[in-house]
Amino acid sequence: MGILSKPPRRTREETKACIMAKADELFRQFGFGKTTVADIAGELGMSTANIYKFFPSKNAIMESSAARNVGILKESVCRAISEQTSALKQLEMLVLTIFRFHKELLRNERQIFRLVGTAIEQNWDCIRSYNEFLLQTISTLVQRGIEKGEFRVTDPEAAAIILRDCLSIALHPHLRHDFNHDESEERVIAQVHFLGKALQ
Repeated sequence: MGILSKPPRRTREETKACIMAKADELFRQFGFGKTTVADIAGELGMSTANIYKFFPSKNAIMESSAARNVGILKESVCRAISEQTSALKQLEMLVLTIFRFHKELLRNERQIFRLVGTAIEQNWDCIRSYNEFLLQTISTLVQRGIEKGEFRVTDPEAAAIILRDCLSIALHPHLRHDFNHDESEERVIAQVHFLGKALQ
């Protein structure tokens, strides 16, 4: 019989990914408030000290989890708008994608919804990056609309700020105490089209 070879050691990035995957799982199951670094370590068969080699604190793990979920949202937005040709339709899909993301979290991932809400309230790096992405993406869509003759505004950056602010109910539903996962998409579409007329 041959000698059994040891499984290859994980790279640092692979180990970080394992920690994050387990942290996400526990955050979803118990909430980020009740989950401790020791819980994550125990589930992975690691020592707490070893976890701290990859993340300096529990807050750093929480920020990484929020960043991962925000990253998923950004990818979804880019994919949704790439499938449309009309600038107004691209804007509609951007807003709907974000709105649906929050609805899905609220329906099935309440603990992650709360984590993202905490990230927004505390203005973590991933949120600042996301806000820049959002404003730049809206500005780019307005510029495309101008170039295609769909929109008549002359300052896409100023228009993007106004659009972001006017669409805050759909883009930042955590700000509304009465937001729920049964919220109507037709209402969001109507808002986008109403603002679209202001751009024309």
